[in-house]
Amino acid sequence: MPQTWKVAPQKTPAQLSDAAKIACHEKNKQLKTALADARDNQSHLKGMRERLSGLLKFHQTERQEEWEKLTTREKKQMKEEYDKKKAKEENLEKTVTPKALIKKVDGQFEKMEQEWTAVCRSTGVEGFYIGVQSSIEEYHTPKAFFTPHAETFVKTVPEMEPKALALKLEAFVTTGLADQDKCTYLFSSDFIT
Repeated sequence: MPQTWKVAPQKTPAQLSDAAKIACHEKNKQLKTALADARDNQSHLKGMRERLSGLLKFHQTERQEEWEKLTTREKKQMKEEYDKKKAKEENLEKTVTPKALIKKVDGQFEKMEQEWTAVCRSTGVEGFYIGVQSSIEEYHTPKAFFTPHAETFVKTVPEMEPKALALKLEAFVTTGLADQDKCTYLFSSDFIT
């Protein structure tokens, strides 16, 4: 288990006791030596660098003793924090380039369209969905799916083309109107004839 540092509330040097000053000084020394060791390790050639597994084996008994000193509550809390961190890391994309994001969005919408088509055929349900970018930093084109009756509805009731409705939704979301209180009034006034 890696060593964790607990940060105490900041005090001025005058407020610290002598023992606290010494402990703080010792921790600073440990940090400086750890940083120096890391820098020294990077200066070695690739085959000559110290490996993490070797360091862990070297300090294994020390870490086990520290682990045994912890209460069951502290152990449980550390395990939960580790599990949360691991789950968060697994959810993150390894490559978050714009091209990879566009490819992922396109793939997801292809699957959604296939699923909607299958649901519509098997149950007779009619409907539509529209997906747009949530901010101007993320670029993907608006995606929309309309069943035949839903497309007719959009063309006749609000008197819009389905693509125009998707573009209007995208503009509404990316300009920040969705975050305002009177946004429903602004958006619904476009449909009043």
